[in-house]
Amino acid sequence: MIWAGTACRTITPAGPAHLAGYAARWDKTPSDTVHDDLYAKALYLKGDQTSLLLISVDLCELPQAPELQQRIAQRTGVAHVLIAATHTHSGPYTVRTHSQPDTFDEGWYLWACDQIETAALEAVSNRFPARIGAAQADVPEVGKNRRAGCTITDPAMTLLAVWDQQNTVRALMVNYACHCTILDGNSFAVSADYPGYLYQQLGERYPQAVVLFTNGAAGDINIGYSSDASALGEAMAFRSFETAEKMAGILSDRALDLLPGITPDDNAPVAVHAFNTALPMKAHRPAADELMKQIVEAQKAVDAANTDAQRREASIRKIYLQSLLDTLALAGEGDVCSVESLLMRVGPLVMISTPTELFCEVGLALKDHVPAPLLSAVIGYAGGYVGYLPTFQAMKAGGYEAEVSPFEAEAADVFVSTAAQALEQFIHQ
Repeated sequence: MIWAGTACRTITPAGPAHLAGYAARWDKTPSDTVHDDLYAKALYLKGDQTSLLLISVDLCELPQAPELQQRIAQRTGVAHVLIAATHTHSGPYTVRTHSQPDTFDEGWYLWACDQIETAALEAVSNRFPARIGAAQADVPEVGKNRRAGCTITDPAMTLLAVWDQQNTVRALMVNYACHCTILDGNSFAVSADYPGYLYQQLGERYPQAVVLFTNGAAGDINIGYSSDASALGEAMAFRSFETAEKMAGILSDRALDLLPGITPDDNAPVAVHAFNTALPMKAHRPAADELMKQIVEAQKAVDAANTDAQRREASIRKIYLQSLLDTLALAGEGDVCSVESLLMRVGPLVMISTPTELFCEVGLALKDHVPAPLLSAVIGYAGGYVGYLPTFQAMKAGGYEAEVSPFEAEAADVFVSTAAQALEQFIHQ
């Protein structure tokens, strides 16, 4: 017998809020409107051996997730709790950063955490005998590799579905690897980005279902623009609400095509295993005070620039330095950053969580260790946030993600190797 429960709570700020995710909005005004609400959505699953709470939040990241997860586990008695951010760049800051210390609204943050916790409690209390199933389809039309000369993506969209005993769809979780950055840094509207339209489109078809979204290995994936251009706020007409709705429509149509072909199972396994990885930190990373000095010098270079090209280069350099300063504060000061991941088996689906922003190639390498006929999905930005996890080759090539990552070039290989060992034991236990 499988038990499931769902709940949904709004975490939209009541007033103007500084929106996280874009350097282009640094030192600018807070949000000026709410385009669509932000949510905390909880899915509770309990099998014969263990229980799991999957919580999706419409936020850029939630670095403090481990503490909140622990509190929720203590209050609910659920064995494993995972909070995953969708990575929308149109939601409030969730941490006080060095580069923008005055953008963090502690009052809203504490209220949002209460809402997340309440959603978890409600999902457990609303439990019902359930049946579950999952399916996948490739959706190559949405995600594109944003790194120059790179074309690799992970086109797989995963759909996890939950029914009650009366055959009513009660939960749909969509997992897909693509930055929630269709809306750019020139937008000052609160929004979940394209998942907001996904909630609406699937919710209209299945009104009794809670629709969740989790992002995949999306560190180098968006709909087709460079990270530098995005950070600088360079205007692109196709980065609009209309495009967000279109991309969500592609995903929701594919999900709706998949759902009738899933056979619900009321005896599907639910299993969870946690493992830790010691990710090596950059050995020669500068200290915070040294970074602050470099940021001051970079600003001088911006002010002294004589051409647009010089100003652009100096501005990008400053953004890289400020972003690295913020990320190092999240990853810690040691030689390694210890991160916890969950391996989750829900019916035919194996999910791998990580608090990193891993490249799609890393995600694909993880999936290679899940044998058919099992399905596999990666949940990024989950259980905290400690920064980018690029491939070894990308770290050597440089660029935004490599420069602002707190990790050594081999960190992704360390993670894949550690996860592969854990997966081997998990799948064959």
